[in-house]
Amino acid sequence: MPLLSIITINYNNAKGLQKTIESVVNQSFKDYEYIIIDGGSNDGSKDIIHTYNSYFHYATSEPDNGVYHAMNKGVKTANGTYLLFLNSGDVLYHNETLLELAQQVNEKPNYDIYYSNLLLFDPHTQTERLHRCPEKLSLSFFLNSFIGHPAALIKRATFNNMGAYAEHYDIISDWLFFVKAFLKGYSFQYVNLTVATFFLDGISSEGNQKHTEELQKVYQKELNFIAEDVVILKRFNARPHQWIAKLLSYIRKND
Repeated sequence: MPLLSIITINYNNAKGLQKTIESVVNQSFKDYEYIIIDGGSNDGSKDIIHTYNSYFHYATSEPDNGVYHAMNKGVKTANGTYLLFLNSGDVLYHNETLLELAQQVNEKPNYDIYYSNLLLFDPHTQTERLHRCPEKLSLSFFLNSFIGHPAALIKRATFNNMGAYAEHYDIISDWLFFVKAFLKGYSFQYVNLTVATFFLDGISSEGNQKHTEELQKVYQKELNFIAEDVVILKRFNARPHQWIAKLLSYIRKND
């Protein structure tokens, strides 16, 4: 069983797919399996998959129902202890990244989720900024920020226990997964590494209105027990006594 399953999903992003694949196969660390889930592209992506086919544990190209359906297909195929989602266009930071990450996991083993830093690059302005996560997570962090899935390792058993990504959202299900894992008490460990570069040219970076709409639905349907406190938490970053009873109720109900 490999330590890592690296899952790349793609749809009609041949240039980005090749860039992502090359950042993986050029890693010095080799204790991983590589899974490609393509949504039936017609832009040359299939040719790229064929070219690199010998590097993949599993690859498929067929229509799917969107980003999270594709990611869930990857989860079902994975055999690694930990899963890393590196979608087409995203790249590992340098050729020693997986080795450095694996060393950190070995030094502090058996956490459910390891999360790291993510370099955000805007191709329109040719600027970049580092998204650095805190060593200690809080609910208020998630209400104001995010863990980048290209810079997080998720234990496969966590998906077995929690279930898959919610497929009825287009851009917010990975954030929701991390929030629920945090609320349910899964263990998180910060690793102070920059793991990947995320390019701000996809649906999740351009769809601010879509993000707002989905976030509202999440608070109404998934996290309604804290919806009335979101404004308080955002404004004051405090007063947990007002919702701790609701939090405990949520955890018990969803055990």
